[in-house]
Amino acid sequence: MMSRDPQTLEFCARNGINPGYFLVYPRADAAPRYRKFLADWAAAGHRQPPKIAYCTIVYVDETDQKALDVALTRAARAYEGFLPPPKPGETFEQRAREHSKKFIGRGEPGASEIMANLFDADYLVKHELVFIGSPKTVTEKIRAAAESGLFNVFMGEFNFSDLPEPELMRSIRLFGEKVIPALRGYEPF
Repeated sequence: MMSRDPQTLEFCARNGINPGYFLVYPRADAAPRYRKFLADWAAAGHRQPPKIAYCTIVYVDETDQKALDVALTRAARAYEGFLPPPKPGETFEQRAREHSKKFIGRGEPGASEIMANLFDADYLVKHELVFIGSPKTVTEKIRAAAESGLFNVFMGEFNFSDLPEPELMRSIRLFGEKVIPALRGYEPF
């Protein structure tokens, strides 16, 4: 169950439901909530550790530069569907700003900032919100994000924007052949 709501996470911990969250919720904000979730899970006496998911875009290619050239601009357009349809005369930038304000109302300034910048490729890279690069780079990014954001399941969005099929299939193959084996057995908590 994808959630960052404290009451929902308490419910999930009591009832043995595995949760997760999307890239629009900052990992630094998620970590304290998920630390509490882990403590609640343990207090509930579940025998198996929980599966905490994190979802974002991933693209793997032979080199970091090739991966960035193919995927970064596309990654910055991938989540346009998050926005409501445009009002007459409304620009894309206005739509993004208006949508980001909803997160302020929820008391989530970090999510608001991400949402306001979700379509800015430089912001995505600087804040490591998407995992784009060589197999080694993507492995390192996922590992670091899992440690900081307390997740042990990665839900990668491989097919995004107008990514051509040959590049999509190469990314999936490299992820399966190189990234998964490098992360096998890794447990951040």
